[in-house]
Amino acid sequence: MVSNRGTGRRNLILLVLVYAASFRLLTVSRPFDYDDEGTGSFYGVLARNYLRFGLARTHGIPVLTVGQSPDGSVVYYPDHPPLVPLLIDPVYRLFGVGEWQTRLPTSIATVVAVYVLYRLLKRHATERIALLAATLFAAAPMNLYFGGLPEVVGMPLVLFMLLSVSAYLSLHEQPTVRNCLLLIGAFTLAGISDWPAFIMVPILVTHWLATQPRRQWAWIVAFGAAACALFALLYIYIALAAHAPWGWMVPLFKPVWIP
Repeated sequence: MVSNRGTGRRNLILLVLVYAASFRLLTVSRPFDYDDEGTGSFYGVLARNYLRFGLARTHGIPVLTVGQSPDGSVVYYPDHPPLVPLLIDPVYRLFGVGEWQTRLPTSIATVVAVYVLYRLLKRHATERIALLAATLFAAAPMNLYFGGLPEVVGMPLVLFMLLSVSAYLSLHEQPTVRNCLLLIGAFTLAGISDWPAFIMVPILVTHWLATQPRRQWAWIVAFGAAACALFALLYIYIALAAHAPWGWMVPLFKPVWIP
């Protein structure tokens, strides 16, 4: 009986994944239109510019320049880490430029995120909760509409943040070098997706300090140090590769009411 129940639930999560993948497959070639989801074409332009200007010239920083400027210069787009257009770039190189090629990396991330959410809750809650959460996540209108949207705050970021949470909980249960490295690796992918990933750092640190004995604090200190190093490396990389001033991020923190 237990075996049959387990098999049935495995079949149910497979059904949810098939549903999620089928919906993404049906919409992956949808033309980019003048709507909210159509804004994802912007990251297609950035990925196409990797082909046009080459990674040696762009240094991996997205480029806004569409044509050829008279002086041969390019305009960089350093506001976000470059993972999203970098994920699209190899798809363009293999299959050409188009709607489905632009949406493919995000669509895959959406389906994988459904499964990661299921595995996360199955391990740390119950299988019933995991299945319900995965089903609701896969069927949510927001997910259906934006699940293929190439965007820095889109599904690649969500996927890697879920992986980071899963890795953190594994480290919390069993503090080992392996689990710590898995957390740092997962968070690195989240961090190079977009800046909101770093919001997790103080949350995870606070949770660890509140729930772990002091003798185990070295693990979260190591993670915090790695996260700070990642932020610093990203900041320096963008400043150097995009020829931006060292204070390029400071104006972003200025309150709107300050002239």
